[in-house]
Amino acid sequence: MANFLTILRLLLVPFFVFFMLSEGKNFSQIALSLFLVAALTDVIDGYIARSFNGITEFGKSADPFVDRILVASALITMAYRGMIPLWGLFLILFRDLYLTVGFLLLKEKNRKELSVTTAGKLTTFCIITSIVVLLAGIEPLGFYIFYAGCLMSIISGVHYTIKAYRVIFA
Repeated sequence: MANFLTILRLLLVPFFVFFMLSEGKNFSQIALSLFLVAALTDVIDGYIARSFNGITEFGKSADPFVDRILVASALITMAYRGMIPLWGLFLILFRDLYLTVGFLLLKEKNRKELSVTTAGKLTTFCIITSIVVLLAGIEPLGFYIFYAGCLMSIISGVHYTIKAYRVIFA
């Protein structure tokens, strides 16, 4: 069931992007609803996987990948529509790419995986919350949360870098 929800989240992304980029009376609300459903599937699939001992290799790889696709799609379309600054988009996408490549190299080289940290979870929470709040049109609160997510992206990127360094040179 958890893997099904991950796949469902991935399938929602093109519909979300379509409604974000389309002009129409209720399209922004539909895009917001799709993003909320997709974000909720992430919470539910994680709960199901942990609660029912359903953690799979597919889920461990696909879930974070699909999360990144969902968030990147939202941020890119929001930047395209002028809803967020380009520097924030590039900062968050660079951090995600940097960490993804780093995690893959670390796993390949040392056969070890870094666990998600509180800083990483807080970063994701800020970014997803800012997306929801900005799509709902709640300003300036959405921008404050977005800027907090940008700051947390830097902090968590440094934190993961230090953690990886310690693993490599332990």
